[in-house]
Amino acid sequence: MQPRTIFVACSTDTTIRYTTIDDKPIGMHIINRFGANIISNTYENGIGKIVFDGNITTIPDYAFKNCVNLTNIIIPNNVTLIGKKAFKNCRSLTSITIPDSVASIGDFAFNDCSSLKNFYCKPTTPTTLGKDAFSDIPSSAKIYVPINRSMRINRLRIGTVMRR
Repeated sequence: MQPRTIFVACSTDTTIRYTTIDDKPIGMHIINRFGANIISNTYENGIGKIVFDGNITTIPDYAFKNCVNLTNIIIPNNVTLIGKKAFKNCRSLTSITIPDSVASIGDFAFNDCSSLKNFYCKPTTPTTLGKDAFSDIPSSAKIYVPINRSMRINRLRIGTVMRR
């Protein structure tokens, strides 16, 4: 089955929205360090939703590691930290959107996301990038950053930086 293109849906501060190649909810390794408790993880009408009982502030270390069926994800607006290896080995992940609120991306956060095509980075202030945060992703990946984004993103040596 072909991965879906990124869906048009805004995540609220209490919901993570995603798609998978098998139209089933994803399993997660870490369920209690998001800054809020998970209420539900469902998959209906082509969109997965992880709903929390409060605002999500962190994508914890290892949270989605090895979620090989995950294809797209939108990080909620209040998240300030994406932990180390949070999306490591998400080999079907084709698209991810990072909101303005993210100030830090941990070591190896997106390591070995071998299908990544589009990375939408909305932060306009410099984000702290951990060691090899984007290692082993395709050289054809496109990283979309705001026009006024720091030139530091160019030093990642991955993909093509597209200013918008």
